[in-house]
Amino acid sequence: MSIAPPASTLPLSRSQSLDAADALDDLLDRAHEAVTPAGDVVTVLDRRVGAHPGGTMASLLVTSSSREGALRAVTALIEHALRIVALLRGWQLTEASVESIPTDQ
Repeated sequence: MSIAPPASTLPLSRSQSLDAADALDDLLDRAHEAVTPAGDVVTVLDRRVGAHPGGTMASLLVTSSSREGALRAVTALIEHALRIVALLRGWQLTEASVESIPTDQ
């Protein structure tokens, strides 16, 4: 996942990018589950959050019964962060993807 401030924003300083990453990380640290709009629950097992020159990025390790469910749930979680974290208000999700990791059944 990658998030960025509005295009009209001046380029971010390294400090601003790090502050945004910290704010996102703080919220994700408290998120043990993500829920899709359809009500499917995805468990957040781990996350990595970092800063880049254009904003922040996050990689989440989740359990899910489907890739689509994982993408919807994690997208909803990030969009929630963009609404409630003051520093991230007005920012936008610019990239979202999921990767499947095979598991032994």
